[in-house]
Amino acid sequence: MSTNFEHYRVFCQVAEHHSMTLAAQALNITQPAVSKSIHQLEASFGCTLFQRMKSGVQLTAEGKVLYRYASHACNLLIRGQERVRSMCQLENGSLCIGTSDMVIQSFLLPHLQKFHCLYPNIRIRLVTGNSPKTIDALREGSIDIGVVASPIEGEGLHTVPLCSIHDIFIAGQDFSALQGKTLSLQELMQFPLICCSPNTTTRQFLDAFFLHHHLLLQPEFELETTDMIIPFAKSGLGIGIVLKAMAKQDIQEGKIFEVRTNESLPARSICAISLQGAPLSCTAQSFLEGLISGTARLIK
Repeated sequence: MSTNFEHYRVFCQVAEHHSMTLAAQALNITQPAVSKSIHQLEASFGCTLFQRMKSGVQLTAEGKVLYRYASHACNLLIRGQERVRSMCQLENGSLCIGTSDMVIQSFLLPHLQKFHCLYPNIRIRLVTGNSPKTIDALREGSIDIGVVASPIEGEGLHTVPLCSIHDIFIAGQDFSALQGKTLSLQELMQFPLICCSPNTTTRQFLDAFFLHHHLLLQPEFELETTDMIIPFAKSGLGIGIVLKAMAKQDIQEGKIFEVRTNESLPARSICAISLQGAPLSCTAQSFLEGLISGTARLIK
């Protein structure tokens, strides 16, 4: 049996108002339309659902059984409609973003603050990891969107470049003799280097850069988190390789300085990634649009 759900909505209104006229007013439709819906519903069951009386209508025994279930179903549907409408209007909901500590510190944090200010009832969860882990999380459906640094490897991804980023060499005051000088990459390799661990996209990018210049990157310190590279460099443990955006404040304060080389590291991008062909939720789409509109200028 296939019955239009609208008939059940009409049925519930008639049952609650004990009147087809009042039900029509509540539904903002005509009384003949209400009568037709009830007639079609009764025909589909092969029984009478309402007893017509001078004062209105009353549920029959069969009608009372149907109302017990139909009213619950209608209320669930109405609540579901209200919840979806609320989510589409960003009045509530959730957003799960896959990213890394480096991207959060150098780019993402102010965008998260702005989005939270605009939509305070949206719950935001961050899942941190390297780019391969973020891509895996996308494919598993455990995150809504990823925000990662290039290079990005993987098929079936929709990639939106958001801004350029630049990696630089930094050192603390123990290496002050290098200030104002421009080193060759071969000269740079004579000093202890500090960078991220091999299982990261950034490290793969750095390895490829040095190999392009016929050099093998063999750092003295390999760190799991990039936020420790600057403290290591400040302590005089070596020359670090970090995003310029992360080191900017410490450079301005004179705690570290940029080590110049005759071959600069090429620019990369921070990108938003999602699965091709998979629609984003209203929340994720709104967040992505905010990222795009808020990154008109490059990070330098």
